[in-house]
Amino acid sequence: MDGAEVLAEIKKLHKLNNRRPVKRDSNSLYQATRKFYGTWNNALRVAGYYVKDFQNPNIPKISPELAYFVGLIITDGHLRYDKKSRSYSISIYNSYPKETKTIIKLIKQLFNYSPTIRKRKYGFSKSINNEIIISSKKLVLFLHQTFGIPLGAKSKIIQLPVIFAKDDELFYNFLRGVIDGDGHIRRKGISISSQSETFLKQIKNKLADLSFIRIENARTTNSLLIERQNDMRQLYAKLYGSPNFFYNRKKDAYDNVLKSFLNK
Repeated sequence: MDGAEVLAEIKKLHKLNNRRPVKRDSNSLYQATRKFYGTWNNALRVAGYYVKDFQNPNIPKISPELAYFVGLIITDGHLRYDKKSRSYSISIYNSYPKETKTIIKLIKQLFNYSPTIRKRKYGFSKSINNEIIISSKKLVLFLHQTFGIPLGAKSKIIQLPVIFAKDDELFYNFLRGVIDGDGHIRRKGISISSQSETFLKQIKNKLADLSFIRIENARTTNSLLIERQNDMRQLYAKLYGSPNFFYNRKKDAYDNVLKSFLNK
């Protein structure tokens, strides 16, 4: 394979996957790009793709905004390490354009980083989502080491980060991220779904001041349920007292539930 053949293979891979190729798609092609062009990105540039310059993201201080971001990662995201390409990345998935913009704005504020966006199938329904990608080893390791977020598959083993269990402000910003990611707000109340029963029990223990919370166990997932009116009102005040980031769709649903209580 020569340099021209490398470029042709990149374009074939694009056509095959119906998207811009990434280096983890083919390790042999990745190695060939390094041989003939020095780096994967150099080969993409020669092939006619726009490639962003290298970004060096900031490691942020612990903050309510970072706690919210961690909530999104734990529910609707992943930390990845690809052994073949030795690359690290963070992904968050979302199918709503306004919420995708919110996530991008949050990433820029926290890390001074402009993420890559690509379309891909995600979740049980395999619906098309926006994958919001941060390619940074130091951020992956920061989130992994600071908050205990596992690398790779995590659904069954996630836990409430210790730092959030000890700080109420951080916890409720984190919980808002969890609800935005894997929460359902309906007339009966709030449900948070997770395959990790331990995670839900830790949240339940942290919400001990609410009058009644229960966990339902099913074959494929577990759900934490908050259904009493007083609990819903009390939790709302803590989640939406003065947040900088949230999904309007979820907040509007919560507002409607509280309004329905007044009409009963």
